[in-house]
Amino acid sequence: MELLFYFLIFLSFAGLTYALMPAAADPAVIRRVREIRVRRKNPYAVEEAEMARPFSERVVLPAFRNLVKSLLALTPESFRRRLAERLSRAGAPVALGTFWAAKLILGLLAFVIFGMLLPSATTVDRSKTLLLLLSPVAAILGYGLPEFWLSSLVSARRQAIERALPDVMDLLCISVEAGLGFDGAMQKVGEKFRDPISAEFGQYLREIRLGKPRGEALRDLARRTAVPDFQAVAASIIQADELGVSLGRVLRVQSTQMRQRRRQRAEEQAMKTPIKMLFPLVLFIFPTVFMILLGPVAVHYILIFRQ
Repeated sequence: MELLFYFLIFLSFAGLTYALMPAAADPAVIRRVREIRVRRKNPYAVEEAEMARPFSERVVLPAFRNLVKSLLALTPESFRRRLAERLSRAGAPVALGTFWAAKLILGLLAFVIFGMLLPSATTVDRSKTLLLLLSPVAAILGYGLPEFWLSSLVSARRQAIERALPDVMDLLCISVEAGLGFDGAMQKVGEKFRDPISAEFGQYLREIRLGKPRGEALRDLARRTAVPDFQAVAASIIQADELGVSLGRVLRVQSTQMRQRRRQRAEEQAMKTPIKMLFPLVLFIFPTVFMILLGPVAVHYILIFRQ
């Protein structure tokens, strides 16, 4: 009996010890431990792997990221908000910090280049004075060059949206009248059209899925596109949604009006064409015509008077 009693005590302690032992390690953990053990054999493996990376990834990019963080921390909130809104209207081609750093770097670079040219012009007072005057101008131009690029992107994106908007409204109206909900019709339009319409509608749908109210999401969409026609459409949809008016009827009316406005804009551009053609005619074509028609006559009379 005593032997059986001691055996039971042994089994109890063995079972308790087994229960308190940690569970089997995860295979990923085991693999990671093995990698660490292999690396310990070569203590310089991490340093060698780091030095094998390109210089731009090791030094230039981290320094640029730190510069961008410092510039954003020193930039006023209102200026950052306005700049972020302009970037969103252009389709966010670059990050906010990258664009702001590029403006400052280009302005400083232009100023430094003219400053490097200044010592070579010390012998001529007029050249030195001209470079002193042009250095701030070059800095301002370098600072404003990214802004000009961004403005061209915003203008091109707005024109692309204006051209595609009547067709978008037609498909949106047909989808709603066929029985789709407004959000489903927006998704269908986003699938059928390419950027920038698809990107903007995709952003709208993502905001709706995250819980943003439809009216607020539509207002943000209209603000990002910066197209007056779509702002009117968004206001009409929000009002129809609040008043319970048939959305298909509202979209049909807006689609008809939008096509009329596009036709009016095309007629307006056609009326401006003769005026735009006047300047190249006067500067390039008329002088050539006068030279061809009056040149021989002028040469003939010059020869007569010489005799």
